[in-house]
Amino acid sequence: MLMVREDDHRVVYLSSAGLVHTPALRLTPLAASMEDPMAEEQEFSARVARLLNLAATASEAEIVAALSSPVRDGAKPDPRRFVPIEAMEAALQERGQRHQERAARKVEDAFRKGYLTTPMKAWAFDLCATDEAAFDRFIATAVPAFAHLTRESHLADNPGCAGGGRPTSPEAASVARQLGLAEDALKD
Repeated sequence: MLMVREDDHRVVYLSSAGLVHTPALRLTPLAASMEDPMAEEQEFSARVARLLNLAATASEAEIVAALSSPVRDGAKPDPRRFVPIEAMEAALQERGQRHQERAARKVEDAFRKGYLTTPMKAWAFDLCATDEAAFDRFIATAVPAFAHLTRESHLADNPGCAGGGRPTSPEAASVARQLGLAEDALKD
């Protein structure tokens, strides 16, 4: 018995149906819609076997043995394929330390050149440590508004003011001789 809804012609009730070679309903046979599950499983096993450097036809037991052998047998892993976790952690920590030191140097350099004030240093360090390129863009576009605070004095160029050294002119040496002083006693 078959009941069909009149407004949309959908089957709403079916009773006593049987499987025949040419069914009266236009349905896709269930068996035709299924793929072979064994083929998919075999393909997966072959891929795993290749990753473990086994033959593609390796059995499930061989794959399981290859996956568990370094742990169960106490054998050392292949050093060409595996790195000890302690070595990786140490390398990452060292890299992080170098990155922090580089960020501190860059921030200190920007501070000395007048791009940053003291209150900005912590922010600049955080920015440089997390996104060095963003810090570099900031410095490239910033104006060294505070450079005059850290610029060397005009007197720093004069060796006489820095202490020691020779007189910078023959006149200063001549005056020093006339006063009975050493030639380098007077500075320009």
